Amino acid sequence: MTDYPPGPIGAALRAADARDQRRANGRRTVDTITDDELDQLYADTDRADEVIGDLNETVVRSIKHAAATEQRAKQAEAAIARVRALHQPVQGLGLDSDEESKGYGLIEQACSTCGTPDEFAIRWPCETIRALEPQEPTP
Repeated sequence: MTDYPPGPIGAALRAADARDQRRANGRRTVDTITDDELDQLYADTDRADEVIGDLNETVVRSIKHAAATEQRAKQAEAAIARVRALHQPVQGLGLDSDEESKGYGLIEQACSTCGTPDEFAIRWPCETIRALEPQEPTP
C-alpha cells in the first residue's frame, strides 16, 4: 500500500492512483455498474471536488503571497536606491584615514551625507554604502 502525504496533495495523489486503477480495470458501462459502485463513484467525485477546491485555495494563497513578496522586494529596492542617492561620492575636506594622506586635507571621494563634506568629510564608500553591498556568505 502506498503512503501518501497528508492534505490536499496526498488526496490528489490517491485520486490519481484510483483513477489509474479504474482505467486499468476497464471502464464500466451504465448497464454493468452496481449500486455500490455508483455510490462509490459519486463519493469519489465529491472528494475530487473537495480536493480541487483545496488546491485552488492553495494556489490563490500562493499567488497572493508571491505578489506580496514581490511588492516588498520592490519597496526594499526603492528604499536602497533612495539611500544610495543620498550617499554619493563628492570631493570633501576632512581628516583622512588613508595610509598615503594621513591628515586633514582634500578627500577626493567623500560621502555627500556622512559627516560634513566641507569640513569633516567621511571617505566614500561610507559605512552605509558598504552595508548595502552583498555580503560573502559565512561557511
